[in-house]
Amino acid sequence: MIEVSQAIPYRGIRKSIGKRMEISGAYPMTYQGMYVDVTELLAYRKQVNAKRGVSLTVNDFIVKAVSLALQRTPIMNSAFNEDMSQILVYSNYNISVMTASDKGLVAPVIKESEKKSIYQISEEMKALVEKANAGKLMPEDYAGGTFGVTNLGKLNSFDSVPLPQPPQTAIMAACTAKKRAVVVEGENGEDVIVPRVMMKLVIGGDHRIRIPRALGSPWAAVRAGSRGRFTGHRRACPANRRGRGARRRRRQDPLPQPRHGSAHERSLRRRHRGVHRSDGGAAPHL
Repeated sequence: MIEVSQAIPYRGIRKSIGKRMEISGAYPMTYQGMYVDVTELLAYRKQVNAKRGVSLTVNDFIVKAVSLALQRTPIMNSAFNEDMSQILVYSNYNISVMTASDKGLVAPVIKESEKKSIYQISEEMKALVEKANAGKLMPEDYAGGTFGVTNLGKLNSFDSVPLPQPPQTAIMAACTAKKRAVVVEGENGEDVIVPRVMMKLVIGGDHRIRIPRALGSPWAAVRAGSRGRFTGHRRACPANRRGRGARRRRRQDPLPQPRHGSAHERSLRRRHRGVHRSDGGAAPHL
C-alpha cells in the first residue's frame, strides 16, 4: 500500500504547458551545444546596473541577444501552418521565456522583442514574473510565442535537452555559468591558460525546418553580447584593425551572419533584412 502525502491539482497553465510538451516530444528534434565566454558580459552587466541604477539580469541580456540573432536568421522564427503545407516565417519576434514561478513552470511571452530595448525587456519580464507568482497571468500573457528561451542558471545545471512549445520551431537553453580554465592565445601567440566564466548554450529545433544550417547565429549573437557588441559597448577586436571599410561594414551588420545555408535561407534573410533592421543599420544599443 502506497500512502499519498499530497494531491497537487494538474490544471490551468501547468496542464496547458504539459499538453504542449507532449506534442513537442514527437518532433524530430536536432540539438547543438556550444560554450560561450560570458566573463565580459557579467562585468558589463555590473557596470551598467551601477551606472544607471537598474537591475538587469543575465536573462535580460540573453533574451535581447536571442532577439537580435533571430532577426539575422528568420527561418528560426517560424512554424508550420495547420495542414503542414507551408512554413510560416514570422516578422515579429515574440520570445517565450520559461519561468519557474510559485505556481509552477510558466512561459510568459515578451512580444515584439525586436522593438524593445533591454531595459524595456527587463521591466516587462519582472512584471510578468510578479503576475505569474500571484497566479494572475492571462492567456494573452503566454500566447503567441515564436521562439523559446529557458535559463537554468539558478539550478546549477550544466547541460540540457530543451523542448520547444508547439507550434514554435526551436528553443534555446542557457545553462549555469561556471569559471573554467580556458586556453587562449597570449601576446606572443603562445597558448595561455586563464580563468574565464563559461556558459553552455543548447539549442533544440525541429529538424524538418532545416534549422541546423542556421544554428550559428544565436551562438554568434550571445558571444557578441559577451563582448559588448549588442549593447553598443566597444572594444578592440580584429575587425577594428582592418581599415575604414571593415569598420563601416561592421556598423551596418553588427551581428556575424553565417555565409553558408541554402539559397532559400539566404533569400529569406535578404527579404527580411529591411524589416528587421528598423534602426537604419546602426549598431544596436541597450
